[in-house]
Amino acid sequence: MLPDLQIGPWRLSAYALAYVLAALASDAASVLRLRRLGLPHLVVLRIVLVVTLLGFAGSYLVRVVPTVQRGLQTGLWQWYGGSSYIGGLLAGIGALALLCRWQRIPVLRALDAVLPTLALAQALGRLGCFAAGCCYGRPTTSWLGVFLPDNAGNWALRYPTQLLSAGANLLIFGLLLAVEQRFTARRDGILAVLYVALYCLERLINEALRADAVPLFHAAGVALSWAQLYTLVGLVLALGWLLWQFARRKYPRV
Repeated sequence: MLPDLQIGPWRLSAYALAYVLAALASDAASVLRLRRLGLPHLVVLRIVLVVTLLGFAGSYLVRVVPTVQRGLQTGLWQWYGGSSYIGGLLAGIGALALLCRWQRIPVLRALDAVLPTLALAQALGRLGCFAAGCCYGRPTTSWLGVFLPDNAGNWALRYPTQLLSAGANLLIFGLLLAVEQRFTARRDGILAVLYVALYCLERLINEALRADAVPLFHAAGVALSWAQLYTLVGLVLALGWLLWQFARRKYPRV
């Protein structure tokens, strides 16, 4: 939707620029926050580099699921392009946990340091989606409607799902920092799981407004996409863990 940036013989899309800036901002913030744990510089840089690379790899590999689904439904076995943040999130968390176990670093503390920065990355990355016209919303006549195109270039009043997601993730980032400053006596892992819960809730709602969601099934007029299934499971698990932690604090073992 926005023009590419021409730099001599190179052409850089606004989408790629936004995602590069998102990765750099998240990585820089992660380095600063991991350093608070007293880790050596080389260990921090190794963790951030490996988690970033595997996170990007996971975001593309997860597209195997909708590719297989569409192939079974239509018989067309073509790669369902694009990337998925959910796949990147799962791959990144797994890589971070394994690296921390290897380096004998408290896993939950590391997750508390890194995961809030992903909300900042999401806020910037969704601006790239808005620039590219992907992840577009359903047509609407509500006051939220903005004249936007879909992937095929069809313009209509649509929910600005990219901007709504960017704003929600920026709010999540600020909220997590406020919780971190306010509740210094929190248990390890609370901040990370709170991020997962808030992200899953945001994505669950935003996905319902999107027109490009890959439906898993339709029943009684209700459609559920793969992303909504993933985030619904993640939300239930995160809320369950948070409730369990608060119950342990309220009713300590005797």
